[in-house]
Amino acid sequence: MAELRSRQITTLEAANRFLASQWLGLHNRKFTVAAPQSGTAFVPYRGTELDEIFSLQHERVVGNDNTVRFENLRLQIEAQPFRYSLARCRVRVCRHLEGTLSLYYGQHRLGRYDAAGALLPAKRASPACRPSAGKSA
Repeated sequence: MAELRSRQITTLEAANRFLASQWLGLHNRKFTVAAPQSGTAFVPYRGTELDEIFSLQHERVVGNDNTVRFENLRLQIEAQPFRYSLARCRVRVCRHLEGTLSLYYGQHRLGRYDAAGALLPAKRASPACRPSAGKSA
């Protein structure tokens, strides 16, 4: 504001012209610092769980009928090799970016569902979504 007043700039159009033609160059000359090392600090991600990391996660309790209610859907859990029934267990529902849903019990993926709640064919196993500490929906 002081810089605009000192140059007697009073209109929006004049301020935009000043910012584009002069201020950006002044600002960059004043605050630009050379990097101490060449190259980039970014490294490629080598993990496989991005699908789970970038999902909305909600906690639910499995009903006595081995289903999970989520947003007016009833997600049926298929038989699992590690447990006879998941009734009354806390599970995570992950809504993925493309709209599909996944159910997790700890590190076990219980199933993957389309947006309408229909079970999708199993694909390769992936690590479970990592919930934030102490957060539940």
